[in-house]
Amino acid sequence: MQPRLKERILIVEDAAFLRATLREIVERAGYEVVGEACDGSEAVDRYRELAPDIVLMDLVMPGLSAIEAVREIRRLNPVACIIACSMLGQEKLIRKALRAGVRETILKPYQPEAVRAALRRALDGKALPQSQRETRDSRTLPGSTPRPSKPSRRPPAVTSSR
Repeated sequence: MQPRLKERILIVEDAAFLRATLREIVERAGYEVVGEACDGSEAVDRYRELAPDIVLMDLVMPGLSAIEAVREIRRLNPVACIIACSMLGQEKLIRKALRAGVRETILKPYQPEAVRAALRRALDGKALPQSQRETRDSRTLPGSTPRPSKPSRRPPAVTSSR
């Protein structure tokens, strides 16, 4: 499925190879990469300058932390659409990012379909709502297998037909 319009994407990743990988995935999916940044400070500056539709942001970068960059971008635009990029094993950092205002997360190494799906969900407004971002845990973090919920010990409700 192609995007409706050429949505504008800012890529924030300190590793040049991973920036290039993301750029290729994003452009092949029909989006426009309007800029790149290597750290949190540059991300905020580029966001202010370019006003992209979505920011794809690595969670571990030198300089200003990604969490602080997310907060600063959200101060500039409270509805900014930010997708965090992380490695497996960074669940605490992912939860912090979600609380800071990230809408969606994707895992490294970047898989084209996962990136495209995250972009579609974010653009369609189907990313996690704030209430779920606050309570999300390792059972539902990207890359983890959701654990089945425990069956209720409460008997089913009996309804009367009177």
